[in-house]
Amino acid sequence: MSDIDYFNIAKMAQGALIEQFDVEFEKVLDNIADPNTAAEKARKITIEFSIKPSSSRRTANVSFQTKCTLIPAAKLKTEIAIGRDSDGKLVAEEFTGGIPGQMSINLDGKTDESDSENDKVTRLNEAR
Repeated sequence: MSDIDYFNIAKMAQGALIEQFDVEFEKVLDNIADPNTAAEKARKITIEFSIKPSSSRRTANVSFQTKCTLIPAAKLKTEIAIGRDSDGKLVAEEFTGGIPGQMSINLDGKTDESDSENDKVTRLNEAR
């Protein structure tokens, strides 16, 4: 029986490769569970090794890295209405329902604290 401890990928860098894989696998599982991603598209985990031998060819430096390829969240769309307030400043409001084509932009510049719709108005000139 030989006392040679043969190369074992699971023991590399005291198990760091397996730990890195576990981290990437967790990211993949989270991505699969995300209802905003495509359910049936493949996710990938890549393990990349770089092995650089010395000039004597008796030793080599080994580096490795794991990375995953996830599925991005689905593109979302909305529609906004763009207009000008009484001061001539550009304003925008997202359509959130109600009567199609009708928007409620407060043109007098006063804020009604009970009207949460006014919180959705963004002054485009100030947003820059």
